[in-house]
Amino acid sequence: MGNWASLQAFRPFIDPVRGLPPRQELLSALLIFSEAIIIYVFAGSLLATTDTPHEPLPFLLVLALLWFARMVPHLLSTIRIWDARFQIIMVGSILLSAVVVVKVGAFPGHGWLSAEWIHEAGQSLILRESDASRSVWLLIGLVVLAWWRGRSRSEPSLETAYSLLRYGLIWLAGGAILTLIVGPDAFLITNYLTPALAGFVVACLISVAIARQPEFDHPAAPQNGWVWALILIVPTLVI
Repeated sequence: MGNWASLQAFRPFIDPVRGLPPRQELLSALLIFSEAIIIYVFAGSLLATTDTPHEPLPFLLVLALLWFARMVPHLLSTIRIWDARFQIIMVGSILLSAVVVVKVGAFPGHGWLSAEWIHEAGQSLILRESDASRSVWLLIGLVVLAWWRGRSRSEPSLETAYSLLRYGLIWLAGGAILTLIVGPDAFLITNYLTPALAGFVVACLISVAIARQPEFDHPAAPQNGWVWALILIVPTLVI
């Protein structure tokens, strides 16, 4: 009885989340995936490791950061948390993501509980010599960009999918040109430009296809929506 009462207490938070439209959430995931590819290409030269050959920032780290920065404010607004708790959760989430990105991006070889990487991160922040494999300031800039996009991103729709496909290709071309300018032989991101382009185009085309199917949101068949979500998104992630 006690467990049931505890579950009932969380119903005001659970029910709004369960009511989220599957198509909108799938569209959002695919658009975030596409944006992560663009940022990954630019980060491949701007946020590559300082040692040669310059390794790109892990794509999964970029993707997880963009997804987290979108889902936190999205879920808070869905369950209608707008008071001081919203600010507290947002600040805590931003700080948590910054710590994770700096640790994984700049100090992958250090233990999470080691104080050494925290000291080295402080050295990098005050522009002193450190053993950071990437600039801590640039990583923090990436975190700021992700959270800005998380708050400013438009609702997923057919128009946003088309816009991302059109302008995203231009951004990808710019990222590829930047890589070729700074030194194609030394930056490993050049090995991933073709898969990145293919993954971006496929994800955007799937987004457009989903956005053109209004029946995907039919409340009578939400499970079918998630089945289609898995069918469509898994090949994209594999690519």
